[in-house]
Amino acid sequence: MNKYFLSVLAVSGMFLSGCVPGVSDSSGLSEAGVSKIVQKELKKSVSEEKIKEIVKSQLTDAGFATKEDVQQMISEKIVADSVGMTDEDFNAKVAAGIQAFIAEQEAAAKKAQEEANKPKKMEGISVDDDPFIGDADAPVTIVEFSDFECPFCSRHVNSVYPKIKEKYVDTGKVKYVYRDFPLGFHPDAMPAAVAANCVLEQGGNEKYFEMHDKLFANQKSLNRETFIKYAKELGLDEAAFTACLDANDTAEIEGDMKQGSEYGISGTPGFFINGWQIKGAYPYEEFEKYIEQELAAQE
Repeated sequence: MNKYFLSVLAVSGMFLSGCVPGVSDSSGLSEAGVSKIVQKELKKSVSEEKIKEIVKSQLTDAGFATKEDVQQMISEKIVADSVGMTDEDFNAKVAAGIQAFIAEQEAAAKKAQEEANKPKKMEGISVDDDPFIGDADAPVTIVEFSDFECPFCSRHVNSVYPKIKEKYVDTGKVKYVYRDFPLGFHPDAMPAAVAANCVLEQGGNEKYFEMHDKLFANQKSLNRETFIKYAKELGLDEAAFTACLDANDTAEIEGDMKQGSEYGISGTPGFFINGWQIKGAYPYEEFEKYIEQELAAQE
């Protein structure tokens, strides 16, 4: 079934539903509706049973039907009969037309999604009091909303973040801020965020990002035992860290999530480069383009 369209076809008492919202009109088509179209528009040139046969055979897999589609198919069938086209040839023509229509709709939906994902400039993106690396007064600020259990976030951390850090953060050109946005369907993301914030409480930004790297490098082992193990490896006070874990203070994290949602973040990772929003784990070149653009604007 095509993911953009939906048809409801019953084996007995066949009927067709309308399109999904936002794709086409929602006028449904029942058996009586088919019959009415035939009688009113096509003057019984094709039998009702033949109409049902055409609709059943050609639209079941396509998953899309409007009143206009059926009218067009019936009209073409009448013409086809008049020139001696076989049912097989006609059905092949209709099937090809349906596939072409679906391809057009998919292309339009893809284009619309790409437009929606294009970076947009937003003003007033807060860094809150969240951890960061780099020069506090760097000309470019990247704010990332992320989830320690998200595989796309991990991909960014492993393949893009190191390049940004080497070229821009370590050279004083970018301040990189990490804000929490643990997703509800990642059960270990919130506990990992709590653990990271417990590290921040004791060890500051430097230790936080060391913990950040450990968590992303070991996404399959996000649990209390490993959190304590990492804290010890970072030289933190184990008792204080454990007490912080037990307190399970999520207020700061929930604040990040609330503000992220207000900024339009709905999935992770999400970024703002001096306000330019990037949704998703894009290649390094996309980040480089906006960083260079912002650096050039301040020369």
